[in-house]
Amino acid sequence: MKACLKLLEGQGGRVIMFSTNMCNKGVGNLKSRNNQKEYGSDNERNMFAHTKEHDFFNKLGTKALRENVTFDLFIGVPHSSESIDLASLNKVV
Repeated sequence: MKACLKLLEGQGGRVIMFSTNMCNKGVGNLKSRNNQKEYGSDNERNMFAHTKEHDFFNKLGTKALRENVTFDLFIGVPHSSESIDLASLNKVV
């Protein structure tokens, strides 16, 4: 996403992205929050704590807005037991 934004700087455009997993490598990598053992416990709040990765996506979204770049995300999960952390991408979407 960052590379696409860099390519479209100054001219704007649309990025169409298909993915079946969350960003787990490089800058902005996310860790799975799908830990069912934590649900209903005091530690559940920590699963959704703000991290530096959220700042990356916030900055990316802000820059995309300034540069008139949109991201169309088509996300699917390979297994029904898995999840993708779209809440972290909320500034981009």
